[in-house]
Amino acid sequence: MPLQVVGGVPGTSFKEEVRGKELQGAFTQAGLQNVRVDKAGNVLGEYPGAAAHPHLVLSAHLDTVFPEGTDVKVKRDGALLKGPGIGDDCRGLAVMVTIIREMKKANVTTPGSITFVANVGEEGLGDLRGVKELFNTTLKGQIDQFISVDGTGLGIAHIGVGSNRYKVTFKGPGGHSYGAFGMANPIQAMGRAIAKIDEFQAPGAPKTTFNVGRVGGGVNPSH
Repeated sequence: MPLQVVGGVPGTSFKEEVRGKELQGAFTQAGLQNVRVDKAGNVLGEYPGAAAHPHLVLSAHLDTVFPEGTDVKVKRDGALLKGPGIGDDCRGLAVMVTIIREMKKANVTTPGSITFVANVGEEGLGDLRGVKELFNTTLKGQIDQFISVDGTGLGIAHIGVGSNRYKVTFKGPGGHSYGAFGMANPIQAMGRAIAKIDEFQAPGAPKTTFNVGRVGGGVNPSH
């Protein structure tokens, strides 16, 4: 599946169905067995091995960080292909389909079975819902090894990577520049909290990171 194809199909988080159908067709065309979509929207296809185990899952995520309506058409600039979401994670999807095709072409046999997965909900508020569905329901108790093809470059994370995500809500009577002047303003409180978070000192080994990634506001119910 060329980057021009998968990269040109919208894949906003929570609205991955169209891109999912493209991968479902690619899995079927490449010769995977039991190609299906689970309750979360993950697209799965099986490459049987000599035995059911060890069972490897190789995945790449369908969704991108770009909002609905973004022009995701891939454009060529000399030897470069450019388009929103190519690196994260259209490239991963294309790599995964290429692996399937080449394994089929070379008649590769494996001691255990492989399930290829185009998973949903990796970005932002998706909160890894696709992978959580795999481990908690769809393939619960069946996964021995897991590989995710994601991002750019050639780096490999070969140990467990933990991720905790929190949604914090600030509420208060303030916010209106005239009628609520002097009252506790939740936006200002949030700003002070973010500044405090920025002062945290994270250890360098093991690598530890943190981020305030999304900020949103409510509506004055009196308006």
